[in-house]
Amino acid sequence: CIVRAAAAGGLAAGAPFARAVAAPPPDEGIFSTSPRLMTVSFIPFADWQGATANLAIRDLKTGAIRRLTNDATGVAWAENPVPSPAGRRIAYRWGEDNSTIRIIDEDGTNMRILLYDAHDHYLSAWSPDGQYLLAMHEGPDRPSTIVRISASDGTITPVKPLGDRRVALGDISPDGRFFLYALNGDGQTGSGGVFAMSPDGTQETPLTEGTAAFGTPVWTPDGQHVVFPSTRSGGSMIRASLT
Repeated sequence: CIVRAAAAGGLAAGAPFARAVAAPPPDEGIFSTSPRLMTVSFIPFADWQGATANLAIRDLKTGAIRRLTNDATGVAWAENPVPSPAGRRIAYRWGEDNSTIRIIDEDGTNMRILLYDAHDHYLSAWSPDGQYLLAMHEGPDRPSTIVRISASDGTITPVKPLGDRRVALGDISPDGRFFLYALNGDGQTGSGGVFAMSPDGTQETPLTEGTAAFGTPVWTPDGQHVVFPSTRSGGSMIRASLT
């Protein structure tokens, strides 16, 4: 099922409620990227050719594909690309065990290594001001933790530790005030749900909670609603409002 949560007036106080509405076909892939990618002219992706993958972009108007890297190998390749809000830069992970987080301009120039991360971080979104990247740290040295990564020097700031829970980290609101994440319920305690949190971790608002499975939540481009897949209500579409 797909849940749509209304966030009128930012995140106004009030108890959420839900009702069933129509759902789109499940194979449309609408949750693979943030709706705010409609503000850029391309989609970045890992262009797999055999056992290697270079970073590439696909023009949304023409469908043309252009590679930004050409040096991928069997142990070093591109994955997890995330475009900056204006589309001028792309952050991505490069490599496997000794991976790095890199930033490159959309024309393939000015590549720089931001962070040596040993494959520990999954990038989710850029902040609207381009100052940091939202990511999930899943390394062996600490429990799963939502973090901010400085886009200037790679400094990591922990935001929310989540232990061994299965987390789907979403994107950041257009005004930069909140990011989204989802936790799967365990089927018994009702401890799963979709949550909006301030970037410094000091404010958290549950959008919906329960024993269901919840997928990656994203904001609509106007920042007024949140959409995410869920197994609630037997697979129907649900709309939840905070008003």
